[in-house]
Amino acid sequence: MARMQLGFNISPAGDFNAPAELCENQVHSNMLPFLVKIFAQTQDGQQVGEFTGFLYSAASTGIVTVGHIVGFQGSSVTTSGAPLVSEKFRVLYTDGTEEDAVLMKHAPNNLPDIAILRGSRCAPRSLFGTVWATGDIIYAIGFSPASRDPGTSKGTVSCDTVGSIAIAAHADDGYPGGPVVNWRGRLVGIIKGPIGSTAKQLGLPQLWTFTLSCCRQGS
Repeated sequence: MARMQLGFNISPAGDFNAPAELCENQVHSNMLPFLVKIFAQTQDGQQVGEFTGFLYSAASTGIVTVGHIVGFQGSSVTTSGAPLVSEKFRVLYTDGTEEDAVLMKHAPNNLPDIAILRGSRCAPRSLFGTVWATGDIIYAIGFSPASRDPGTSKGTVSCDTVGSIAIAAHADDGYPGGPVVNWRGRLVGIIKGPIGSTAKQLGLPQLWTFTLSCCRQGS
């Protein structure tokens, strides 16, 4: 087992000697303490969009989500007809606690499409990462719009390229930023956005690199 920085762990050998598969309900309940619903708002508090994020480290109050949450333009407009643009963020934890979160870092031009927000709580334990292969069973987890309770969608890894993979799993509009995990609850990556019944998703290597650079810069 190789220890990765920022609380991520990955087994180069994969999960081939793993215990019995967790059922979908177990995967869902195990991930609940990590999940965060994010409300993207204008500076004066008008809601622009809803996203998902997750805590990733027992030693950090960082919240991982998608980078396009920054400057996101929703369907609503101002009285002058200009689109509302997200400038600040409020987060809802699964125990019902709400608070404002501060943007720590996001990449220029959303390459990669990752942002780190800062809340007030750490993850209950540091997440483990894992390797994957086409056809592996995965679970996409996120909050549907207007819902305060997260949902879990079972799917498969449909294909992979350098640094990212595509997954075949249902994902609602509020799912972007949510975690994708395998049947052991190990992190595969984050949901980038729903396209019909397919959620395109960023690979974990990009997430490691980005969070590591965030830490090195003292953000």
